[in-house]
Amino acid sequence: DSFEPERRPVARAVVDATSTATRVATGNGLVARRARRHALRLLSQLNTVQQRFSNAIGEHVVNYRDSALVSEHWSYLRPKAWSDGTDTGPEAGEVTRDAYLESRSGPLALRHLLRALGHHLILFTADEADPGTLTAWKARAEEAMAGHGQVHVITRGHLPTAPTEGVLADVRSEAHNRYGVRRPSLYLIRPDKYIGHRNDDIDFPPVHDYFRTLMGESGRSVVSA
Repeated sequence: DSFEPERRPVARAVVDATSTATRVATGNGLVARRARRHALRLLSQLNTVQQRFSNAIGEHVVNYRDSALVSEHWSYLRPKAWSDGTDTGPEAGEVTRDAYLESRSGPLALRHLLRALGHHLILFTADEADPGTLTAWKARAEEAMAGHGQVHVITRGHLPTAPTEGVLADVRSEAHNRYGVRRPSLYLIRPDKYIGHRNDDIDFPPVHDYFRTLMGESGRSVVSA
């Protein structure tokens, strides 16, 4: 149901860019042909140009930050001592980022965790590692999800000594840094692997609001597409 407002601008931009590139590539003037030949030879050797071309073809730079279907409450706090401080994380409407985590059975890539259909609510616990607190947060998160998807808890450092179901360890703080986490925070991932909502607090009412917004678009649920 969000295809029209979100994808039409992307499609229009791709068509416009393709039309412009075609006009440049097919100009028949002698000067234009020579300039194009030398410019393409030079530019094609630059890594930055190759990367931009690859991103454009794969639509890796597409985002839905301006969509009415995404939201965030993010205060851009100062980095913690354990943070590299170089990233504030993907904004709502941007694509997810990968990172390696540890489960009790071994290493696990975040992208593999997100393979299951539906939404995914990730709780980044930062310096909070108390098993009772993590269990309570997970229970509240599952209530907020109301069957729309899975909940994952990622704690910084090693796994809690007391077994806690659904908790993963971010041993090197890689995931926390890539998602710009400075304190316990949450990310709600859409089925298309874009960020639907993020909050740098463990605050679940906005998650309820997110799903109400989706369901209100057409009077029926659109969250499991």
